[in-house]
Amino acid sequence: MPLCPAPGTVYIVGAGPGAPDMLTVRAQVVPAAATLALPADSVAAAVLQAVAPQVQTASPTLPPAAQYALLAEHAAAGGIAVLLLGGDAIRAGAAASRALHALGARCEVVPGVPAPPPTLPPSPETPAAVYPIVLTGLRGARCVVVGGGPVAARKVAGLIAAGAAVRVISPALTAGLRALADAGKLEWEPRPFAAGDLAGARLAFAATDQRAVNASVAREAAQSNILCNVADAPAEGDFHVPAVHRAHGATIAVSTHGADPAGARRLRDHLARWLAEQKPEAE
Repeated sequence: MPLCPAPGTVYIVGAGPGAPDMLTVRAQVVPAAATLALPADSVAAAVLQAVAPQVQTASPTLPPAAQYALLAEHAAAGGIAVLLLGGDAIRAGAAASRALHALGARCEVVPGVPAPPPTLPPSPETPAAVYPIVLTGLRGARCVVVGGGPVAARKVAGLIAAGAAVRVISPALTAGLRALADAGKLEWEPRPFAAGDLAGARLAFAATDQRAVNASVAREAAQSNILCNVADAPAEGDFHVPAVHRAHGATIAVSTHGADPAGARRLRDHLARWLAEQKPEAE
């Protein structure tokens, strides 16, 4: 296998576990020589920025079929195209390789160091018994979110996607929440939380950056038998919001009992990649 990449070829390169100094030699050489690169995920994008910041990149938000067509077309014109994947390209790039060959592209897989599955730190305490459920029937149900920052914004996004009637109580909002309010997709009360604000709510979310306010929301919810999520003290509420991935008619929800949200997102992303590898892309 020649070390110098050949024009007219699409290379599927494994980015390994995400550390540029852990790439194979060829996995460093090929992206640096590319005339077009497409990082498939955030891990690959970070590696590409480290080893080949000058290379022209294509958007990873394109549908897979459009990605493969773009790479194949670029190679057919004499370019060196690279699809950079997190982990080992032999395993993760099987669907891409099939799709590119179907398009008539000359394709070569450049293996990377396999990325180990993410691990979650052991909890110092055994979590209380939990009962996972998937809520249905939220369309039109009043859900009150107290807080207007980034944490509140994540809660609101999920509620709006479920069709809930969202009421946000906060003196200020993020730009994204303000845009949703202006578009009439949520009801905004531009003031601090007050007693009685949870009346008629199906769910409540305490998502401010003030401990005393969140505790007040939790107390009122408990007194009114309203299920409550407390962002800064999960044990104080009734439920946690898991990291969610929806694809192929399935929903993956990962919970760390509120102890490690970032760890839950890492594990969710790992499972999402695994799920994508099980089903070849439509050709």
